[in-house]
Amino acid sequence: MTQRHTLASYITAVQAGTIDPATYLAESVANAQTLNEQYNAFVRFHSDAVGQLSSETVKQLPLAGAPIAIKDNILTA
Repeated sequence: MTQRHTLASYITAVQAGTIDPATYLAESVANAQTLNEQYNAFVRFHSDAVGQLSSETVKQLPLAGAPIAIKDNILTA
């Protein structure tokens, strides 16, 4: 997998053009899916998000397309 980054270093690398956001996201999702088989930490993956925006558009976004996880703490019972 691509080198791991903090959010700040990821944004800097995307803006500098040293990381392709779509490739990084695809690798991150694939890694999370592999680990999820063991840990069962995620309910859903949105793999369709990969490649929806151009690299130039992603550079302008506040988080530069960083892969993030959202914890759902809503009781549904």
